[in-house]
Amino acid sequence: VMLDLLEDQRQVAHEPDVVERMRLLVYHHVRFHGERAKEVFIGNSELRSLNRQQRTRIVGLRNEYEAMFQKELEDGIRQGKFLPVDVQVTAYGILAMTTWVSSWYSPRGRLSLEEIADIYSDTVLRGIWNPAAGQLETHLRRVGRDNARRSLAAAASK
Repeated sequence: VMLDLLEDQRQVAHEPDVVERMRLLVYHHVRFHGERAKEVFIGNSELRSLNRQQRTRIVGLRNEYEAMFQKELEDGIRQGKFLPVDVQVTAYGILAMTTWVSSWYSPRGRLSLEEIADIYSDTVLRGIWNPAAGQLETHLRRVGRDNARRSLAAAASK
């Protein structure tokens, strides 16, 4: 499970914008945990059952994964886009909040997993965004703007 999660997230590194990289990290993390809830539960609860060599390997992969979030936080702070937060604690908070989706998400719920992932991404970005960097372009703001444009275009074509 960790290898799949790491592979998904490594693709994010190609995105040039730190804000978009963080958004994608959170988005993919939520999607992964919502789609693979049973595997995630087993992986999280059975870590203590592994032998020392297996546990060391998995903990190393987990540390690498956590470092991805910490790196984006550091880059965002350095660029002035994110507030100067405690990088390790903030990364742990983001991961804890977003991992928990696996325990409550239901495909039969009122929101799709994609909508939930967008909400979580926006929530994280709003929490770390440095207002001195200007206006944060969140998913919800883009959706609202795109819907308004479609409505205006439809009205103009009548």
